[in-house]
Amino acid sequence: MVRALELSFAPPAPELAPYVSAYYHVYFDYPLIEDFERADVGYLRFMFGGHGFYHYPGGRRMPDRPVMLLGPASIAVGYSMAGPLNSFGCVLLPEFWGGIVDASACDYANDARDGVPLLGEESLDLHRRMNGMRDVIAMGQMMDAFLLPRIKPLPDDHRAIIGKIGDWLSCMPIPVPAALYDACNLSPRQVMRIANRYFGAPPKLLARKFRALRTASRLLGIRGPVPNHLADEYSDRAHMAREVKHFTGLTPRGLQVRSNPIMQMTLHPDNFRAQAPWT
Repeated sequence: MVRALELSFAPPAPELAPYVSAYYHVYFDYPLIEDFERADVGYLRFMFGGHGFYHYPGGRRMPDRPVMLLGPASIAVGYSMAGPLNSFGCVLLPEFWGGIVDASACDYANDARDGVPLLGEESLDLHRRMNGMRDVIAMGQMMDAFLLPRIKPLPDDHRAIIGKIGDWLSCMPIPVPAALYDACNLSPRQVMRIANRYFGAPPKLLARKFRALRTASRLLGIRGPVPNHLADEYSDRAHMAREVKHFTGLTPRGLQVRSNPIMQMTLHPDNFRAQAPWT
């Protein structure tokens, strides 16, 4: 029996571009889904089908909720769900944390929580109205109408530093954090505080995370043996393998041959935004 995987995307309203990079709908017709999610940006997810747990290091098990708010992740996270999986989501940008919800990304980092306390009971009403829909464009328009009235201005100085952090992360390879601190003309502690507030991690960890995800993306674009040059940004090949496994849950070879279809699709060089990996 062929199992169906459907993954479709839609853009948010232009006014939401600083806060949400994309909407998506995923439907995966499989009775039991056990796998990893890679380290990633934050997500707002409406769960219509696919119920189970996210498994975090240290034995934490977080159950799915109808409205889920996931902070930026700097680790690979296991999950086990009874399918089929049916979910609509928003890919969150740094300015979402403060520009849409009154919360810091670092308080939600590496966690999956009930989103209703932050988004209100209206989010449950929107969940009920979306349930049964499969048209990601129509669902996105409904989410636009929900999020647009919630936009709040961020301090101009914070937006400027968010932009500087984005510019720094877009470099290949990513420079040492001292280069970022110099560009921001702030103390390291001040930059770390803003990075944690909006990106969910300090600069050094962000650099590790996005370096590993870029490497993982290149690996998925290669058939056959892993070339030596992919380890140039690491101390050696073993270091590269450890970093890739930490942030994706799989070794370089495992990523090539055993990664799940969603990871393959989102990390493949045709889709992964190597120059803006936080989006």
